[in-house]
Amino acid sequence: MSRCLKETAAFSALVFLFSLPLSALPREDSPQSLAALTGLAPALTITNYDISLRTALESDTLFISAVCTIRNESPEPVEQIDFDLFARERYYGVKVNVAKIVGLVNGRDDPLAFARASLTTPADPALEGSDEFPKITRVSLSSPLKKGEAASLQFEYTITPVDSKRKDLPYRIIDEFSPGLKEICLITDFSWLPWITWTDYEKVQMLDKSNFFTKMPRPAWRMVVRHPSSYQTLVVDGRLEKTIDSGNDTVSTWACRTGGMPQLLIGRSDKIVVKDGSVSVVFLVAKGRYEPSAVESMGRFLIRAFRFYSQLFGELSGNEMHIAVSSAGMGGHGAFLGTFLDIQSFQKKNQGSPPEGTFDETAAHELAHSWFGISISSYGRGTKFLREAFCNFATWLFAKDVYQQDLFQDNLAYLFFRGTAKNRLFEDASDNANLAYTKGALVLDILRQEMGNETFFRILKLFAAKYKDAYVTFTDFVSLCNEITMRDWMPFFIRWCYGEGYPVYHLQKFESKPDHGQWKTAVIIRNDGKGIILCPLALVQGEHVREETFFVPEGEEKMMTYETPDRVDQVMIDPRHRVFQGDQQEARLKMLGIKETSWAWMNYFMGVLYEERGERGKALELISKAIAGHEEFLGPRMASPALYFSRGILLLRMGEGDKAENDLKFFLDGILGTQKRPKDLAAAMRSLTYAVLVSGTDQEKQAQLLQFLTAVTGQKISLDSELSDWRTWWEANRSVFKLPQSAYSLSPKGFGK
Repeated sequence: MSRCLKETAAFSALVFLFSLPLSALPREDSPQSLAALTGLAPALTITNYDISLRTALESDTLFISAVCTIRNESPEPVEQIDFDLFARERYYGVKVNVAKIVGLVNGRDDPLAFARASLTTPADPALEGSDEFPKITRVSLSSPLKKGEAASLQFEYTITPVDSKRKDLPYRIIDEFSPGLKEICLITDFSWLPWITWTDYEKVQMLDKSNFFTKMPRPAWRMVVRHPSSYQTLVVDGRLEKTIDSGNDTVSTWACRTGGMPQLLIGRSDKIVVKDGSVSVVFLVAKGRYEPSAVESMGRFLIRAFRFYSQLFGELSGNEMHIAVSSAGMGGHGAFLGTFLDIQSFQKKNQGSPPEGTFDETAAHELAHSWFGISISSYGRGTKFLREAFCNFATWLFAKDVYQQDLFQDNLAYLFFRGTAKNRLFEDASDNANLAYTKGALVLDILRQEMGNETFFRILKLFAAKYKDAYVTFTDFVSLCNEITMRDWMPFFIRWCYGEGYPVYHLQKFESKPDHGQWKTAVIIRNDGKGIILCPLALVQGEHVREETFFVPEGEEKMMTYETPDRVDQVMIDPRHRVFQGDQQEARLKMLGIKETSWAWMNYFMGVLYEERGERGKALELISKAIAGHEEFLGPRMASPALYFSRGILLLRMGEGDKAENDLKFFLDGILGTQKRPKDLAAAMRSLTYAVLVSGTDQEKQAQLLQFLTAVTGQKISLDSELSDWRTWWEANRSVFKLPQSAYSLSPKGFGK
């Protein structure tokens, strides 16, 4: 066995000496992280809900009666209980009116005193119910609730949106998407049912913002929904028990399929069922707003995903999926064996049939949450990793194995090109939510390669089975890895989750010499980065390529020797640009190694790189493809301003002045705002930062934006937080706008690049 092969075999048993010590792990009970709260359950727990919901669409009102069964697990008797019932009503644009709260005792109603106010009184009363001053509903019990005792409280209240036509809210509870057509969408992102708050509400809010989520209860529930007969209901995580037509109304009864909170869609919709064998998908989608072939295609896609995940992670309780299609733009949102999806996904034509059809990453990801995030409920440090990284890993594996789309390579290139691959998944006081989706999934793939497929997937299946319908922490997963493999994996996770940076392998030199009828090649490689990773090495011998693997500890240089039948003419590190390592040049090669992708931003980044290489035709094709991808979902001229900027400058360099001017008008529309999509300085900066057109500190980014605006317009106008002076100038001059000569100083990558 060659020296390199011996090193490769030893690698799987290596304890990472380059890793941070275990003492560097932030303590789960440290005051800094506040994570001590996450492992505790509230002293009071809601074990069951009995809910009645009635719509009054003419007044945009929901009438709700919710009976909560509450159990006291604390040693002390409880005399009052604090509830979060749309505590941030102002933030969500709704008004909650609590009519009464009663205790149900021995078959009679016992009216209870309650108050609804923020814990800290704001100087401006209008701020009550905002993100900073949430309203808590405090209920006083008529007699103390002792340890081990349960009580039932009935809440009678209404929820009304302040304005059902507002489009600038984070969620639209009741939305009028066209005259006379309304839609009600209730999900678990907001507390439309009364939740018991923790004693230290503000600290729990801080934990959530840090992505150190708390250990939330999983109550059972039953729900009765009444609405006009022209409307339909789908309780996404519920099981339909019965439906009754009562005059002009329809009444449906639902029961939970797993512990948690109910989520539902009510709309003037069609209920469509796609079935294959014992597996079915039930869609609720607005009448007249979808392509039937798109619904059929999505149904077959989800059935395929369900079977793929079931085989990989084990079966769940049920084989019927519920898909609520929102016209109000609720985005992808997971539920047990179901999801909320936006209407745009169902308005495409000619999607085709799986596996030749369109791969929908959002739908596949949200379905994976049935296993990771819902069946397995995670909390504390690493919650986002256990949910989003696992779901994206499952999604990308499904795309690769079934649809031959390599989203692992796409996202690896994306992270390296944008310079975020080096960032930590776990910071001292928070977890990085965005990186959980991308770097987190790639870390799991590195773990797969390190463990080997058989062991890795056996652990995932055991993990899903062991913690089904239960709670789990990040260290629980690491412990299971240790138990199955008889190896300590915490150093691996310290490196890849808590650590910053990644390996950067450089070929120092190689020499191939004849040796007893063969050739002996010495290769010296240095690791100038952080950490270590197993990496392929290509030895090129004329038309023949032999592939080996190697690793080099950080900051070290290592010589490896190979025997080959022919002289080695070239040595290539990471020849397919697929490994989590490399410098800036390697980052570009990872991007250019992508053959084809439907990801709009990826096409944009590749287009900019091809322009750098002088391949302007290819660059124009890719950036135009990125713009088309954005506009397909957002509408004409609604792509990111950065995309119009880069294509406009590219067209200018190609001598297409009129087309360039048109694109740069769209760029200015997007930055300076129109009635269709107003922008302020912060929004403009976010758009250009994501595209890597501006970088550095906020002050440096603003200076770069000002350079762009000055070069494109020929004007020198100062920036303010609302871009007011620029906006005024643009409104007055858009119709007569002509590109000045200074625009030619720009490049598709920005100013002076």
